[in-house]
Amino acid sequence: MYLSYIRLRKFIPLLNVRPLTEADFYAMTDRLGIKVHMMPLEVNGYYLPYRKQVKRGPLKGKVEMEPHIHINQALTGYYWLETAYHELVHYLLHLPLYAGDAQFSRLLSKTRCRILSKQEHEARSLALIALIPSCLLTDWDLLSEYADEMIERRVRVWKDYRI
Repeated sequence: MYLSYIRLRKFIPLLNVRPLTEADFYAMTDRLGIKVHMMPLEVNGYYLPYRKQVKRGPLKGKVEMEPHIHINQALTGYYWLETAYHELVHYLLHLPLYAGDAQFSRLLSKTRCRILSKQEHEARSLALIALIPSCLLTDWDLLSEYADEMIERRVRVWKDYRI
């Protein structure tokens, strides 16, 4: 987990420095060329690369990956932000096996499910670090705007990894 955190800091230098915002998220996705879609979903969100054929230039006719993050339009506030950063972490750290590969744990074999659960744990934990940097964990006044269960999960990340 700590190595994933260090790797992610290369992409997101403000991670664990200050709470990251919706504006930060959209600035990163714009810079990285990730398309973000809000839609009705049965899950909170998912990251899915699409295949796209290059139409011009020296790579014309080649297929490249085009990253897409889908977020449930019913989510609001910090739950929306947590999902957005969770999916961004998947894009930055967890390469899909192939284009169009969206992984849902209940549909996978036990071996792939174990790998996925590690990735899910990393994405969940690092998304919480993006929203609640460790410097806020001692300021109960600032923490009051977050849901209690979110604070509890963030404190658990601190206790387990000291991040």
